[in-house]
Amino acid sequence: MSEELGPDLYSPRAVEHFTDPRNVGAVADPDGKGSDVNPSCGDRTTITLRIGDGHVAEARFRTFGCAAAIASASALTELVVGRTAEEARALEPADLIATLGGLPARKEGCALMAVGALRAALVDAQVRAGARP
Repeated sequence: MSEELGPDLYSPRAVEHFTDPRNVGAVADPDGKGSDVNPSCGDRTTITLRIGDGHVAEARFRTFGCAAAIASASALTELVVGRTAEEARALEPADLIATLGGLPARKEGCALMAVGALRAALVDAQVRAGARP
């Protein structure tokens, strides 16, 4: 979290993703679908993907959770589109937190949850394609 913002404040980028989330919903007939839950609060994120030519062609999300959970999933869908499945799988929660301009420390688990849902969707896409995860 950026020191200038204080420990409980959200960056302008995080607020933007919460108030105007991108890619809300589900991909019709997805190539991959994955969910993750934050056990400390019960928030849940589901990511659906369409894969084309080895790249993430479309990513959408549904989140039941707080502002940080929604912002994290929204930013993640923008981060992964156009990346190869391997590049998407290599994304870390820290990458997502940096994209959002930081999150309050107590909300960083929301980025972990979004990345977990993405990785589950990528594994599902591999299984559906007949490849070993």
